[in-house]
Amino acid sequence: MLSVLACHDGKNKIAIMEVGAIEVLTKRISQCLSQATQGDFREDASTWVCALLLAILFQDRDIIRAPATMHSIPIVASLLRSEESTNRYFATQAAASLVYNGSRGTLLTVANLGAAGGLISLLGCADADICNLLELSEKFSLLHNLEQVALERLFRVDDIRVGATSRKRCLFVLIC
Repeated sequence: MLSVLACHDGKNKIAIMEVGAIEVLTKRISQCLSQATQGDFREDASTWVCALLLAILFQDRDIIRAPATMHSIPIVASLLRSEESTNRYFATQAAASLVYNGSRGTLLTVANLGAAGGLISLLGCADADICNLLELSEKFSLLHNLEQVALERLFRVDDIRVGATSRKRCLFVLIC
């Protein structure tokens, strides 16, 4: 319900952020990731729904500047490595929203946490494989070709394009 409200009005996004939604969503994703590593994770839709709402909220530049957003970036980067394709897809949407709307500092933070590797893993995914996810993304006004858009924007920044951290991570992912 919050995702529907947030995608239609910028004021709703700000109001949702102001009541602490980013912290709650980040905490929930973190708990799900922790349970998944412990092996007692029962799959539910809450993880990707949280990532979807983060992706929508991160379309607002004022929200991206919030401290809570900067604290959520490591969790989003971790979710990019999820085994669940739906979780990975909406984490990619959140990372792409951060990259597309964020400042140079945000881009550097995203790149340094290895998000480029998660974005690269979506390159070449057939639209048929993620057709339902693409339709859902369209309903919430999220980016199309998100991995391409985000990678292009990331690698426009010289520190990222020529940086050792990014080169190592991207080369590894491209080779595998």
